Amino acid sequence: MFPELPYVTVKAGLCRVRLFQCRYRACQCPPEHRAFYRKVFLQQPWGEPKLYPGLIKPVGLMAATYPEIRGKGVPALFPTCGPAPSSGGCCFSAAASVIHSLRV
Repeated sequence: MFPELPYVTVKAGLCRVRLFQCRYRACQCPPEHRAFYRKVFLQQPWGEPKLYPGLIKPVGLMAATYPEIRGKGVPALFPTCGPAPSSGGCCFSAAASVIHSLRV
């Protein structure tokens, strides 16, 4: 129905990681998606899949250390998910400037 939706959500996540200078990028995913997250996002399992209250499928924590994988994975596979030279930032720029000003 909306084939662009995965790219939009991936780009938003990468933008947040870059702007907020995150060290880790983590997610909860079902076991059948782990191979995808490993290949595309270069994430490793940080926990075994468990069934949580309110969910009908188990999910497990996967994460990657962002500084170690910068420029690999998604940006290499999907160049359109990288930063646009004309964008001058993204929709999170204002929030990032506030966060950076609060850091010691």
